[in-house]
Amino acid sequence: MKWIYHKKKALTKEQCEKYILSFEDENKQKIKGPDPLKLNSHFYDRISLNVDKCSFESVLSESLKEYTKLHPFLMKYDRWDYDKIANFQRYQPGQSYSEEHCEFFNHTEAYKRILVWMFYLNDIKDGGGTRFPQQDFTTKVECGDLYIWPAHFTHTHYGLPAKNELKYIITGWCSFI
Repeated sequence: MKWIYHKKKALTKEQCEKYILSFEDENKQKIKGPDPLKLNSHFYDRISLNVDKCSFESVLSESLKEYTKLHPFLMKYDRWDYDKIANFQRYQPGQSYSEEHCEFFNHTEAYKRILVWMFYLNDIKDGGGTRFPQQDFTTKVECGDLYIWPAHFTHTHYGLPAKNELKYIITGWCSFI
């Protein structure tokens, strides 16, 4: 996929396991995502992370540089960077963000988004990927893999439920400053 960047094993299995353990740590404040009965689209538990304090920050920065080299037009815009806050999300078996959407919309700061990034933190055997209908592409959920793609309507997407497994991701955005 030309505009969907995939870096296999961007994070080590050990890094991913540490993140998952930290999520499960009862001392972490957990924020429940939207009520699935209200939106009928998704459900997850979420922790907000400060990207600058995460061990994946250097991998993300280097991968964004690689993405920019693949798409040099982005270099015309020097006033963008990754957002400092990211979402660490856990989906129970059968749960997903199933509503087709893009990450650019007229809400708070989302109208400034230009790219989306996502790390998968565990392997999923059955389902669990991210579906990009316009590209006719579905990601495979593999521990440590990173995906980067445009935030706009050209890359609408939705999550597929993992039928029997928990699914862990860390996801965030790049926005104009």
